[in-house]
Amino acid sequence: MVPVDAAFLLGLLVAAPAAALLVLTSALFRSVARNRGLIPAGAVSWVEKRRAVLPAAGVLAVYVLVVSFGAFVEARWVQLTRTEIPVDRAVLGRDRLRLVHLSDLHLVDFGGRERRVVDLVREAKPHLILLTGDYMNVREAMDDLDRLLRLLAAEAPLGVYGIGGNMDTKFITRTIFERAGVRFLEDDTHLVPGPEGGRGLRLVGHSIRPSVPLRELLQGLKDDAFTVYLHHSPDAVDELRDRDADQRVDLFLTGHTHGGQVCLPLWGAVVTLSKYHKKYERGLYDARGVPMYVNRGVGTTGLPVRFLARPEVAVIDLVVRP
Repeated sequence: MVPVDAAFLLGLLVAAPAAALLVLTSALFRSVARNRGLIPAGAVSWVEKRRAVLPAAGVLAVYVLVVSFGAFVEARWVQLTRTEIPVDRAVLGRDRLRLVHLSDLHLVDFGGRERRVVDLVREAKPHLILLTGDYMNVREAMDDLDRLLRLLAAEAPLGVYGIGGNMDTKFITRTIFERAGVRFLEDDTHLVPGPEGGRGLRLVGHSIRPSVPLRELLQGLKDDAFTVYLHHSPDAVDELRDRDADQRVDLFLTGHTHGGQVCLPLWGAVVTLSKYHKKYERGLYDARGVPMYVNRGVGTTGLPVRFLARPEVAVIDLVVRP
């Protein structure tokens, strides 16, 4: 269900250009009709007056500029963001363990945006790459996903790991991951062991509709591995309500919101498709004492437009406190 404020803003965003187009079309129609003698020369409607025509033309011009910028510039303008998460002792024997978090690739093909993603990942020099779902918009992009996964795997010495999103239920995503030699976690855990006597890293991957609750995935784990919980949607913050699960999760990575994809100045996301709406819109949050990072994603759904929500390659460093 779309919240009331989102429904109002969406209605306004659709109604404003529609009304402007109606005014300009009506003014043009009446002008042509008058020139052909179909209406009296002195019959001037309010839609033909400057106080109606100029604002309507201004509204349409703004919309054309915003959509053009969002489609041809911002949707391809990938941003690398950096976040530090303090840890009490080294993870995998490193005082600074670098993760790259990618989400919502929504591949249609392998184009300039995807090449830029690979370039930014290469520049970041991560130890590990984590993916949180929604990889393709069309079946024709399966080979492109395979290519992208292989390129990413070459940049992550400790591996690439991913989970599924709501879009992935339509595709053979797991098969593509396995073919590319990339681990796909589906209601499963994986331990990356640390050096002898050192702290390991545990990845917990939940499917979009998990068959096993988080507390059961973590049940019986006695080691002190740094635990990263992966789920496509921030709505999975509900899994952290369980006290035992909350104590075992050290970092929650998610996506799904696209950071709003199309945002308004001073307001941010209009729609996030999360039941929490704007509470977990983008970036870093404290979710019941657990650091939670909501990635803006890379691709788009619906209109191929982004505005004030650039595609994101998120670099997350686990840094030992001084």
